[in-house]
Amino acid sequence: MAACLALVALLQADEKDALRKAEEAVRKFRAAYTAEKADEAARIGAVTDLGKVRHARTRDVLVSLTTTESDAIRITAAQALGAFRTVPDTAAALIAALRHESNKRRRTVRIAILRSVAELADPASLEALHALVDDREFELAREAVAGCARIKRRESVPILIRALKKAERNPESMSPDKVPLEGVPGGADEDQQKEQARRKEILHQPLLAALRKITGEAFVLAREWEAWWRRQP
Repeated sequence: MAACLALVALLQADEKDALRKAEEAVRKFRAAYTAEKADEAARIGAVTDLGKVRHARTRDVLVSLTTTESDAIRITAAQALGAFRTVPDTAAALIAALRHESNKRRRTVRIAILRSVAELADPASLEALHALVDDREFELAREAVAGCARIKRRESVPILIRALKKAERNPESMSPDKVPLEGVPGGADEDQQKEQARRKEILHQPLLAALRKITGEAFVLAREWEAWWRRQP
């Protein structure tokens, strides 16, 4: 019993020390960030320094920056949070920032946020990642695919196969006189062909790599993955 009490006391002391260091890091950050002569570079440096102290207290400050500051600051804060694996709920906070109204039109910020979500590899973020695998903002979808690959869960496989089936299609096969598209009389137009070319260029290989990493299989075509998946228990 005495040993258990001593261990509890030690853990509590460690927690207090970690909080003290985090509070000190936040104090230094605020002083540097709001200094009269602080330019953008100095503020970015302050954010970077804050990100070196990984604690729930510093996480909350960094997350707030991803929805309130300049794009450069938002991206720097998001990148720092990608290393907060030991801090619970970091991925959830980043996903909330990704969905924040102020970030809806900030493409590079959204990509940086989702990249950090992927780096955290938190299984709790899988539902949000799945929802973005087929996003028409293909760079964002690529980061979602990378997150699925890092988390390596079986439930990602059919979602990735469906996305691969779309991504592997050759744009040339979508010409109006060959293959009509749903909702488009006569087939694909030139813009849709260009969109498909970008989808294939950006997503085809990442999707294959993710499926191979999760399953250990080495199929190439979506139909091969589909056939294999149907045989799984």
